[in-house]
Order: sequence, then structure tokens, then C-alpha cells
Amino acid sequence: MNMDFPVTCVHPSGRFIAGVHRPSYRVINNRMSSEILPLGKTTDNETVFNHANFPDEDLHIASADPVYEIPNAFPMWGVTYILGRIAEKNGAQHAGFSFKPAGSRHFSGSCAVDDIDLLKLPRVLLLAIAQTCTDPVLLSKLCPMAAGLVFSENGKPCGLRFREGNDGSLVPEILDHDLYDTLGNNPFLPDDLKALLLLNPGIQGTSPVVGEYSREDTHIWEYLRANSYIPWGHFAANMAQDSIRYSVKELDLGDITG
Repeated sequence: MNMDFPVTCVHPSGRFIAGVHRPSYRVINNRMSSEILPLGKTTDNETVFNHANFPDEDLHIASADPVYEIPNAFPMWGVTYILGRIAEKNGAQHAGFSFKPAGSRHFSGSCAVDDIDLLKLPRVLLLAIAQTCTDPVLLSKLCPMAAGLVFSENGKPCGLRFREGNDGSLVPEILDHDLYDTLGNNPFLPDDLKALLLLNPGIQGTSPVVGEYSREDTHIWEYLRANSYIPWGHFAANMAQDSIRYSVKELDLGDITG
């Protein structure tokens, strides 16, 4: 780099400079198997499956989301890549995590856990319970407040309710995103609900699985994040829904090898 003419996001004229990538690329599909699962039901009671996550062929990403490349103010800091869709969304409105109570609900008095009416608790307490509670039964009771659930004939949760998103695709009905994320990160949530809420392939989107590692008790899916802040996409290796790990101490040599 010629330091006499440093690369910076600020032009001498005062204009802001940014590059735009419009990615197009091909990806080899090295996945060994497919696990087609029912994820839930639509508002019309039609079953939603995860076929989109398990393509049979190699992939051609013809037109991924644009990516902005912004040189930082000082050359030694390099550049920052920002996914165009996210930049435009956050530019229009700032999204942040908030513990602000919804409405004016209050809770007072003393009672047993089984007697607590969760619907009457302030939202700050619901979030605190979701984050710190070690009782699987109580955590399970919070799930219908976080997402629209589908129940089997015996009353057991068996999937999520799906609705049409802004782009016409089907998306899970998340009622409270903060509560949903907090519950999903609590290791004491029952494993079947962890899978149902966020671990089953497809429940968090249609990113295709193009790689897989499976040995003994280790099972890993490698997702392609086609619409990535990295212009040519990136891969995310996640433990599969049948190999749940919520702590570094739970990882073994097979997991690390995978």
C-alpha cells in the first residue's frame, strides 16, 4: 500500500466511499446423508418440511445479497464487510436487546413455582427466569410465550407454527425474539425442545447443508451461509440436533476432529 495515498472511507472532497459486491459462485455439495424432518405447520395446517436444507446437487449461487465493503477511517484497520440487507434494515431502524417490560404487569406476593401465572409476570422476570432457571418444567412452560407451537394429540409440542414472511417465504412464528433466544441458550431446557425450537435443520432458515461429519457420538452439519457478510459466502459447522453440546466441557476429541 502506498501510504502517501491511504485507502480510507473518506474522500478528500468529503464524500463517503464504499464498494459493492454482487456475489455469484458455485459450491460443491459434500454432504453424505439427508434428514428430512417435519418442522411444524402453517396457519392452514399444512406440514412444513426442511427439504430446502438438503439439496441433492452442487449449488450455483447466481445472485446472493449485495455486500458493502467499507474502508475504515485509518488504513491500518483494513476494511469492514456489511451484508447489504442488514445494513439497510439497521439504517432504517436501530434494533437492540431490551429488558423493558411490556405493558404494566406487576407481580407480588409469595407462592410456589407451580402456582405462578406466567402471563402475569413482568417481562423482565420472564427473561430472568429463561436465563437463570434450572427447572426444565418451568422452562418448558415459557416456550409457548416465546414461539407459536404445534401440539400433538397427546398435548406434547411437536413443531412450530409457520407464517408467511415479508418476502413470501415461510418463517417460524416467533412471539418474543428475546425470550426465544434466551430460552434456546439455556442448557436446562429439555433436549427435545432445544431441537424443536432451534436445532433441527431448517428451523432457523433455508441455508443448505453441504458438508457433514458423522462418527460414533459426533454428528456435525456444515451449512452454507450464501447471503453472507463475506462476499463469496461462508460455512458454519454446527453440532447436529442429535449431538447436542451446550458447553466446552461437553466436547470430546471426536467433536474437535469433526
